[in-house]
Amino acid sequence: MNDNEDVVRAKEGDTKAFERLVEKHISSVLQVVKRILPSGEIDDVVQDVWLHVFVGLDGLREPALFEKWIRTIAYNRAMQWHRKSYAETAGPGVYICSECVEECAKILDEQRVADK
Repeated sequence: MNDNEDVVRAKEGDTKAFERLVEKHISSVLQVVKRILPSGEIDDVVQDVWLHVFVGLDGLREPALFEKWIRTIAYNRAMQWHRKSYAETAGPGVYICSECVEECAKILDEQRVADK
C-alpha cells in the first residue's frame, strides 16, 4: 500500500494504516529531530510529533505531501522544544544560537531540493 492510500485510510480511522505510516516515516522524523535536539530529548519530541500528526491528519489536504508535512511538523515541534529548553536555561530573550539557525536552514533547503 502506498502513502496516499494509507493517509486516506488513516483519516478514516484505520489505525493499521496509521501504524504503517509511522513505521515508514519514523526515520525521517528522527533525522529532523536529531539535528536540532540533544539525544536526551529526542524520544519525547518524536512522540509529540506523532501525536500532532495523528490529531492533525484531517487537516492534510494533499496525501501526496505527507512526508513533507510530517518533516515540517517535526522541525516545528523540535524548534519549539529547543526554544523552550534554551530559554529556561539561558534566560528570557535568548532562544537559539546562530549555528543552530544555519543547521535548520540547511535541513529545510535539503528538504526543498528533495521535494523537486
